[in-house]
Amino acid sequence: MARDQNIQKSKPHGPPVCTERRHWRNWCANRPGQWLLETERQELEEILPNLFGYHLLQVGCLSGEDILGCSRVLHRVVVDIDADEVTDVFGLYGRPDALPIDTDSVDVVLLPHTLEFENDPHQVLREVERVLVPEGHVVILGFNPWSIWGLWWNLRLRRGDTFVLTTSGGGGLGDPHTRDPAALSRDVAEGYVSADAARRVYGAVPR
Repeated sequence: MARDQNIQKSKPHGPPVCTERRHWRNWCANRPGQWLLETERQELEEILPNLFGYHLLQVGCLSGEDILGCSRVLHRVVVDIDADEVTDVFGLYGRPDALPIDTDSVDVVLLPHTLEFENDPHQVLREVERVLVPEGHVVILGFNPWSIWGLWWNLRLRRGDTFVLTTSGGGGLGDPHTRDPAALSRDVAEGYVSADAARRVYGAVPR
């Protein structure tokens, strides 16, 4: 499976771990991070037991935890650029965009928030495609870029920054059936209210 059988688990002289990875680990130690990790662990417990093969590869180990225990695949390997993070399972030092793995040799690949820390995530996916066997499986954990989590991650707010988010929520005042039709049509056109919701809630068909 590995290109270089002489690769050891000892810490190599590789590039320093980026500040964002340290911030991520610190965040994972707090309550929101712990909630996220537990939620993802539960999702993996539903997915991984149904994926079979001889070799499972996890690319990236940002949390430092073993999240492969629910898999039925016996041979599991973790590749990470920080060798200190691959302590609970057999680990290889390597870059996600240049995996030290043979072509067509892996049955299942897991990417736990790996793409979010890469300058060229498309190259990482090309490497994943290269190492996967035909009809292999890829499991990707990541933030939906259009969700609140995704906005938080992509904006990467710093101390002193201000973030304002406008949503269409809110109960409003008065009878919804007395809503100004012109204002309702404008909200539908701008995507704040769907046409179906306008008919169901406001009793009106927007123009």
